[in-house]
This record gives sequence, structure tokens and C-alpha cells, in this order.
Amino acid sequence: MSPTGPRGANVFVPSSLIVGDAADVRHRVGWLTEIAGTGEHASLITECLRHLDPFRLSTQLEVLDYLLRHPGPVRS
Repeated sequence: MSPTGPRGANVFVPSSLIVGDAADVRHRVGWLTEIAGTGEHASLITECLRHLDPFRLSTQLEVLDYLLRHPGPVRS
């Protein structure tokens, strides 16, 4: 879960896991407990992993490799 405050929170977690206050957290925890082991739970996990994909080491290495092989001007 992520609080609504940080800008771009939806980049890191699915919108269904963004919470505004303690009541939201309680509701989400209840919902997560209800869906545990279901297809909805599996879909949520898949969505979470999709959000984290840009941070995978393999993705970072691809970007670094590209930048090292294709140097360009540095923007200021």
C-alpha cells in the first residue's frame, strides 16, 4: 500500500492499494484478507509486479547497456 500523499504513488503500486487514511488502510487490509488465495488476489499480485518491472535489475542493466553503447549529449 502507498499513501495518497507522494506524487506518482500510482507508479509504484496499483491504484487499488493507494490509501488516504487509517480507515482506508483498515478497509484494504480487510479486502486483501477476503481475496487471499483467489484469482483476484493473483491478478493483484501480477499488477503489483508489473508496477515494479522498471526497477528490476534486468531492466536497469538493459538501460545502462543501451546508454553505454549509444552515448549522447547530456541534457541540462
